[in-house]
Amino acid sequence: MLGWKPAVMAGIFTGATTNTPSLGAAQQMIALSKIDPAQSSIASMAYAVTYPFAVMGIILAFVLLRMMFRINVQEEQRLFTNELQSQIPSSISVTMRVDNPNRAGVMVKYVPGLGRNGVILSRIRHAGQQEVSTVTSETILQLGDVVLAIGFEDQLKRSEISVGVRVKEDLHKAPGDVICKRVIVTNKEMIGKTIADSGIARQFGVTIARVSRQDLIMTAVGSIRLQFGDMLNLVGDEASINRTEKAVGNSVHQLNATSFASIFLGVTLGVLLGLYPWSLS
Repeated sequence: MLGWKPAVMAGIFTGATTNTPSLGAAQQMIALSKIDPAQSSIASMAYAVTYPFAVMGIILAFVLLRMMFRINVQEEQRLFTNELQSQIPSSISVTMRVDNPNRAGVMVKYVPGLGRNGVILSRIRHAGQQEVSTVTSETILQLGDVVLAIGFEDQLKRSEISVGVRVKEDLHKAPGDVICKRVIVTNKEMIGKTIADSGIARQFGVTIARVSRQDLIMTAVGSIRLQFGDMLNLVGDEASINRTEKAVGNSVHQLNATSFASIFLGVTLGVLLGLYPWSLS
């Protein structure tokens, strides 16, 4: 109806749909047919002219839809985050006193419900002492010890049967050389390992109380696999935490850096695959 040549129409169509493979197919058909080979260049030019307008049209459509429906992006993001967090139970910390005689003289790693798959103990004040210390898997419990337990509410209730009753005391404020610090996982050697396999607690004598992953806060059970950018809430003495910090990375610069090597590799592989003469027959 407009009197445009097929090559022009092909270029406009592929550009309007931002479909580069379709342009390649159209040029291949022109090369195999008896059409003037110069039409292939015309299709490319029509594609190049149309493509920017198609991209701007998509962006403009989203902007208009947001204005029409009065969508507040920040508010929608907040609601989505709240909905996501509501589906996952949040961990809490409580203070317990060891009053189960069966736990006297028992290491933490042997107490049912504690450690790898249950509640995490981060601080302990032994009976008769004033200062708190860090809890490790080798820490031995005694009657009268007061511990800070972290976990989900249902897990904490089960641990009360195994360990003891809750008490109204905040061990965060108790004297001692125990501090808390958040560090970020950026060391490639740590990525992909579970907390148990990383050996952080065993090697450095610190306790990982919680793991923050974007907007999710999880109890640091041993089965959690560490990912790049995870924030670990460490509990221990300052020297041990400093050693742990070096081991996990905690490099904000690396967290914000762009991996140009990965981008270059992806582009190179894409080009090589595109150059290979694939045949469907």
